[in-house]
Amino acid sequence: MEAKEISFHYDKDDNLLDIALGKPKKAISTEVADDLFARKDIRTHKVVGFTILNFEKWLKKRS
Repeated sequence: MEAKEISFHYDKDDNLLDIALGKPKKAISTEVADDLFARKDIRTHKVVGFTILNFEKWLKKRS
């Protein structure tokens, strides 16, 4: 399995956490659970990241 750089970006104003696996690329988002989206490369359909909406609420539910 190929090692990838993982980067995180939290937007406090929108309460959104973005997680990128590897370099950013064009992707299509699909909701996989409430407020959790998987981003897939438009050509390969491999997961290239995740987006979590309402992150603070999401995190508290899992703590």
